[in-house]
Amino acid sequence: MKKIIFILMIIVLNAFAQEDTLKTSVSLIKLDNNTLEANVTFHNVSNKPLRIYFIENPIFNTFQSMLYVTYSDGNIELFSEEPHPHGMSVDESHFHLIDVNKSKTFTQKIEFIEPQYQGKPIELKWVYKNQIKKWEGGIETLDGPSKELFDGKEIPYIWTGEIRATTQL
Repeated sequence: MKKIIFILMIIVLNAFAQEDTLKTSVSLIKLDNNTLEANVTFHNVSNKPLRIYFIENPIFNTFQSMLYVTYSDGNIELFSEEPHPHGMSVDESHFHLIDVNKSKTFTQKIEFIEPQYQGKPIELKWVYKNQIKKWEGGIETLDGPSKELFDGKEIPYIWTGEIRATTQL
């Protein structure tokens, strides 16, 4: 029993620690019959720089950055581009350094979509996840072996976890 309580305490403390270092926000630019466009923002609220692993192109960041729309009828829909398993090599430019008390905003544009539901969109939720701490390279891909980044060591100031932001529409 003590072990279970200890594990639960660690989970709760990790959730609070994430909130003390990184906050996110999302704002809708456009949602129509063939385009979802939103600004997604990372806010560094810690006392040290933070590095965010974020691929800006939605074709390659499926499962890293996800946009959900909630409709007035209660339905929730995930909007994403068809993921591409190759065609891009991750490099150090995909790891964005954000200084203390600074923010970085990206525009996520997903085109050629048709919403499944007819209800009125009432909420947009953005979910961002990262578990990458190192990029050692040498993994065989369809585009050749991956390259070592940050000298194959732990990525300086890297943020890991999952965080969400919502906005009413």
